[in-house]
Amino acid sequence: MILSREEQKRNTNEKIRSVSKKLIIKNGIHNTTIREISKEAKVATGTVLSHYSSKNDLFYDIFYSDIEGFAEKALKSVKRFKTLETRLIHICDSFLKSYGSEPKLYTDFLEISMYAKGSWGIRFTKQVEEFGVEVANIYIEAIKNNEIKEDTDIQAAVGTFFSFYFMSIMTQIKMNFSDTDVSLRQFTALIKLHLKGIKK
Repeated sequence: MILSREEQKRNTNEKIRSVSKKLIIKNGIHNTTIREISKEAKVATGTVLSHYSSKNDLFYDIFYSDIEGFAEKALKSVKRFKTLETRLIHICDSFLKSYGSEPKLYTDFLEISMYAKGSWGIRFTKQVEEFGVEVANIYIEAIKNNEIKEDTDIQAAVGTFFSFYFMSIMTQIKMNFSDTDVSLRQFTALIKLHLKGIKK
């Protein structure tokens, strides 16, 4: 079967991404080079650079895609939880478990992505904003279900959720995702206090 040029390009890209993740897990993000990636993927260094302008560009692309997958997974499964509290806790738990599945990889990815600038900084910010819309809808549904007050400031509530979520993530970065239950307990306690102030 003869592959089209686009299919060949897509396959090469997937190979580069797959090899990169394996090398980061093995050596860490700072000790993984474009040269090593090209050697392991059995492609020329120029081929890697034709897909990505730099090492960080490659790593950001992998992490951005992974976050998209984690968000989709969390939101797809959140509907089986009935209350606002259990839904918010599930979202945090789902992300913590996803990051904890490859501690070294995601500790490195999270550390470098927090300082992303330029187009990638904008893309990561937009990604958070889009997920924030989904979290807002969960709060709005809770108002309709008479779980929380009608005059709840949704924007402030979502901001509170994210501040607790990022606090949990920062704790795990320091711990290299060695015990995600610690952060989940921290997040759960904070969310309970938050909801206590806006419940009917």
